[in-house]
Amino acid sequence: MKRSTLVIVLSAAFLSVGALGYYSLTKEPAQSAQPQGRGGAGALMGRGGPAGAGTLNTTAPTVRTIKASYDSLQPAITLFGQTQFARTFQVASPLSTTVENILVSSGEPVVAGQPLLQLDTRTVRRNLAQQNSQIAEMRSRIRQQVLQGDADVAALALEQEAWQLAQDNLRRIQDLQVRNLASAVDVESARRTLITQQQSLQNRELAVARQEDALLQLNAQLESLVRQQEALQEDIEAATVRAQTNGLIDDILVQPGQTVSAGTQLLTLQSTEAFQIRATLPSQYLALLDRDNPLQGRILWQGEPTALKLESWGLNASQGGVSVVLNLIDPKPPLIAGTFTNLNLLLPPVDQVIAVPSNALYGNNRIYEVANGRLVEHTAEIVGQDPNRPGEAYLVRSSIAADADILVTRLDRPEAGFRVQVLGAAQTAAERQRIAAERPALTVED
Repeated sequence: MKRSTLVIVLSAAFLSVGALGYYSLTKEPAQSAQPQGRGGAGALMGRGGPAGAGTLNTTAPTVRTIKASYDSLQPAITLFGQTQFARTFQVASPLSTTVENILVSSGEPVVAGQPLLQLDTRTVRRNLAQQNSQIAEMRSRIRQQVLQGDADVAALALEQEAWQLAQDNLRRIQDLQVRNLASAVDVESARRTLITQQQSLQNRELAVARQEDALLQLNAQLESLVRQQEALQEDIEAATVRAQTNGLIDDILVQPGQTVSAGTQLLTLQSTEAFQIRATLPSQYLALLDRDNPLQGRILWQGEPTALKLESWGLNASQGGVSVVLNLIDPKPPLIAGTFTNLNLLLPPVDQVIAVPSNALYGNNRIYEVANGRLVEHTAEIVGQDPNRPGEAYLVRSSIAADADILVTRLDRPEAGFRVQVLGAAQTAAERQRIAAERPALTVED
């Protein structure tokens, strides 16, 4: 009896302990008794929420945003090009002679008309002296011809008068012969005199007629001699080789005392009237090529922003585009050809675009709006770079509303609905209540 009673008492005790344990596990803790822990289990599960008593801090990343501002902006594209001089002059010797002196050195800047090199002119000067003598002789012959012409004209009048007298004398002798007062010999003698005088008259007339042609011939010879004289004088002037344009001396190919022939290359001059960059414009922009409205550009040259202007382009497309040449406007020296560099080509303005930093773009076609603490995905079409921040910001078209908050903090794997917290943004009471309602009702006791 006593043993049965003991068993019953022990069974009742075990049942009471089990019931008490079940009650303790199933009873919900009172709101006023929340422990002062540092966070909730919701934080461990990756759910966000404001920090507070009895819960863990939120795991939502803190981000920065900018306002979506639409405007008409001018986009830019980045091209890769190589610098070059606009023109290269191969300076050649104008005559066959020897190099007397070189007046410049490689890399030296020169201005148009500046002496670069002196050639020997002794042979040319000897030829010029001989030519001057021939010209003087020819001018003397012309003066003599003029005097002879004047004498022939004066003598022609006398010849005509003598011919008239001889003709009258023959006629008189013939009349005397008719009256038997002159013999046939006298008539024959008078006839011969007339013939002789007539020949003399004809010769004088011919001399007068040839006077003009003789002067023309002599003057033509004089003109030829003068042209040769001028050519020799030009050779003497050309012996001082001068710069054709403002530029830089590139290569000097001769030495003082070296014998050169006409046409031998002496040195190379790079013109600095225009300094250029040659690049390839992608095919999708070929419609923008317009000589009346040339594209502009910018480049950082020798540490200074420098303007560019499209000068020309090729007629054959290759490698996905066409070769274009842009002039640098007032580039800072030194000018070094063959340098590879990036340039920003400005495109026509585009309406309704937003300037966003590169960190805001994902996959080149997505941006994210931050709305009510969560990410909203929007498509974005890149129309070009921001010319004021090339490589750092882009101009895009998007469906995002004006003044919306655009995410600019770079996240590893953003997705729509992902919770974030905007840096410096104060949470409203309604937002705190919404976050608290979404947080699991688990707490961690001290």
